[in-house]
Amino acid sequence: MPGPRTSLKNDAFVTGLGIVSPAGSDYPLTWSILTSYSCNVFLTDPEPLGSYEGFLDVLGFTQLPHPPGEGTPSRCRALDPTTRLALAAADQAVAAARLAPDDCRAIGPRPARVSVGTSKGGVITAGQALAAIGRTRQGGNHHVEQTLLAFLREGPPDAAARLIAERFGATGGTHATVGACATGTLAVIQAARWIQDGEADIVLAGSADACKTPLWLAAFQRMGVLARPHPTLGPAYACRPFDRSREGFVVSEGAAILVLESRRSVQKRSIEPLARIAAFASGSDPAGLVNVDGQGEALAAVVTQALRRGGYKPRDLAAVLAHGTATPANDATEVRALRRALGNEAPRVPIVSVKGVIGHLLGAAGSVETALAALATHHRRLPGNATLIEPDPAFEDLTLPRQPVDLPSGPILKTSMGFGGHLAAILLDNP
Repeated sequence: MPGPRTSLKNDAFVTGLGIVSPAGSDYPLTWSILTSYSCNVFLTDPEPLGSYEGFLDVLGFTQLPHPPGEGTPSRCRALDPTTRLALAAADQAVAAARLAPDDCRAIGPRPARVSVGTSKGGVITAGQALAAIGRTRQGGNHHVEQTLLAFLREGPPDAAARLIAERFGATGGTHATVGACATGTLAVIQAARWIQDGEADIVLAGSADACKTPLWLAAFQRMGVLARPHPTLGPAYACRPFDRSREGFVVSEGAAILVLESRRSVQKRSIEPLARIAAFASGSDPAGLVNVDGQGEALAAVVTQALRRGGYKPRDLAAVLAHGTATPANDATEVRALRRALGNEAPRVPIVSVKGVIGHLLGAAGSVETALAALATHHRRLPGNATLIEPDPAFEDLTLPRQPVDLPSGPILKTSMGFGGHLAAILLDNP
């Protein structure tokens, strides 16, 4: 069992969450799919530049409900896709946590806050604004002022955080993290810090991303990080974390928002938490924009720091929900980091990446996967590496379950790695 816990002044509890992903328009469906299916049936569209509006239609978010009290449906229809996804996830999270309007709107010594980030958010609205300007210069009248106003409101990286605060009346302040593929995890860490320091009792935390545009897909293609369909199993097995023949990831889009609360708020509202944020740490890998420290020393230091802060030993870990992008370099570096941090315990601990099923949600990956780690903590069940065919020979001694597995007691470690060297780790445990 873990020793004395931590330097945390106040515990942060996950009391509700919302997820929008290619596997489902809400968190129960996403969780059910990930813990029931053994193969990828969601990333099979051969056209990577598919209609984003079509994606929203499938998920049922072509028109979001307008905010309580004021606002119109037409305004919500105009929202940038990243912000629409964030608001949809926030609606789920607030409902799941059974928060009343006054819980967020209360003005006092520790009012509710928002910590929501994005990595590429606003790029679609920016493209629309540039296109409108171009058409206007050619003599057309295409409501350019309305388009530019939409960009100013919804294009900046703080848009999702700002509009979520507006929607739910949070008065304690907003924070918009931008940390590449670690954005969501870092946003949750910021929220936990606020609660730890006694600055807030309730925080809506997470991230969203929607950037399936020619610009970003071409950039990823040029970097050589995108996966191709498997030669015999097809696009469903394109992304294969930890696999011997892994090539890269599949770009996907979505969002997750978690409701974090202090112990005082949990007790006041008599709410049963899903999980506790037991510890966290962050750091940097200075190897460059797309390069990584091949030995994993930087990430290992972050994981070790998180374990130490939580008062845990490697033997206490129940599982690792890895970043696992299925690029050759990332998976190898992450495994080396886990070996360094966990030592002799590394082969015992189940290590799973869900990107084979839901793809790489980029700036939303960390929050979606942290939310899944909270659900895994609550249900004591872990999704499997659904698209793993043959493990990399360098990983053969590790526990890489293909099917969902039941978990013993103990914390779950969530790791995140982002372009530019952004690193983060969160430990979640039972309340």
